[in-house]
Order: sequence, then C-alpha cells, then structure tokens
Amino acid sequence: MPGMRSVIPEISRTAQVVLGGELLSAFGTGLTFPFLIVYLHSVREIDLAIAGLDLSFLYAVSFAGSVPAGWLVDRLGARYGWALALILCTFGSLGIAVASTAGEALAAVAVLGLGGALLVPSEYSLLATVVAAEQRSAVFSLRSTVTNAGIGLGALTSAAIVAHADLFHFQLLYFIDAASYLSFVFVLLFIRSNKKSSGPGEPGNKEHGGYRAVLRDRVFLRVWLIMGLCVTLAYSQYQAAFPVYVTRPGGPGASGKDSGPLE
Repeated sequence: MPGMRSVIPEISRTAQVVLGGELLSAFGTGLTFPFLIVYLHSVREIDLAIAGLDLSFLYAVSFAGSVPAGWLVDRLGARYGWALALILCTFGSLGIAVASTAGEALAAVAVLGLGGALLVPSEYSLLATVVAAEQRSAVFSLRSTVTNAGIGLGALTSAAIVAHADLFHFQLLYFIDAASYLSFVFVLLFIRSNKKSSGPGEPGNKEHGGYRAVLRDRVFLRVWLIMGLCVTLAYSQYQAAFPVYVTRPGGPGASGKDSGPLE
C-alpha cells in the first residue's frame, strides 16, 4: 500500500506555511459555519427574517466585492492583499461577537464579507508564486484538502464549545475565529514569493488577460455554473435553512440537546 508521501506532492517550506495559514482560516470558518443565523436569532433574539437578511447580506457583499478584490490584489500584491483580508475578517468576526442589534450585525457581516472577497484571490495568487509552475495544479488540490480538514476540525471543536448554548460560548466561537485570522497576519510578513514563478498579484508577471478572456472560455463557464449550483443548493442550505430547521422547537438545540416540545 503506498505511503502518504506518494499521495501528497512535494512542496516548498514556504508553500507549507501558506497552506498552514489556510488551515487556520478554515478552522475558524468551521467553528462558525452553521451557527450565524442560530446565534443571531436564538441567542441575540433578532427576528428570524432579519437574521436571514444579515446572512444573505454577508454573501451579497462578498459576491459584489469579488471583482474589485481581484483588481486590488493586482495593485497591492498577494501578501498585502491577504493581510488586509485577514484584518477585515478579524474585525468582522469580532463585530459579530459583540453585535446586539440587527444593524450592528449587518455592519459586522459587511466587513466580514469584504474580507472574504479579498481572501481567496490573495491566497491563490500567493500560493501560485511559492511553487514552480508545474506544481500549481497539485498544490491547489492540496489546498482544497487542507480547507476541508480545517473546516471539519473547526466543526468538531464548535460542537464541544456550544455544548453550553449561551451567549458567552457563542461569542467564544467568534473570538477564536477572529484569532485564527489575525494570528497569520504576522507570519505573512516573512513570506517571500519565488520571482521565477511569479503569478497574478506579484511584480514580474507580464501576462495580460481580462474578463473577456475568461468569458470566452466555455469549459471554465461550465465549471463555474456547476460550482454555482452546488454552492446554492448545498452550502446555502447548510448555513441557512438547515440550522434553523433543526433548532426549532421539538428538535435539537444548538448544543444538540432537545430544544423542548413543539408549540
């Protein structure tokens, strides 16, 4: 039976550090992934429709911010773009932790959404510059594995924390989430890209493209549409409808215990 070394590609120490940053961020995401609407509605006692609007606004901001985020990464560079994204996500998570009204929550999720819009293009751009060109496909696949592992570890940890389903323990989730973002900002200061393998968002890249080139790529468009359907029909339900459904009266609460009889 082949060992793990035959499955995991050989990558540089710098690429391992970058993936470590992704693991931290994904761990924090896993802590809070299914709980935002439950936290706002059940703990902060915000009307369910308004809590759902806050959740929708988070992703609307992230979606709308994706286009200028790519432009900003090209101007700032991947390292600085990622640092800015982590700082925004830190303040967004802290804002959610202390938000007590719908308006405060709306402002906090807007900041988190902007950070999320900037996070992915920055990280992908930096990751592309710390490995050789022929390793990029493998390292991006490895990044997906690291992301899923981090989210899974975060979800397991959150299950233990919200065993006490009160304000403090829900806030603790978001405080840890904020720390997972902020802790990697300082590491980014010491990461250097490989100039021989410069990619988007780094000086030395002479390739020119644009959205017209992207929209002419029919294979990419098909993949994009498939991924859009998967996210809409799967992730959106997991973060919105499913958490509300299972924590309604008669089902388990956020801690996994019976939430009480149906009213």
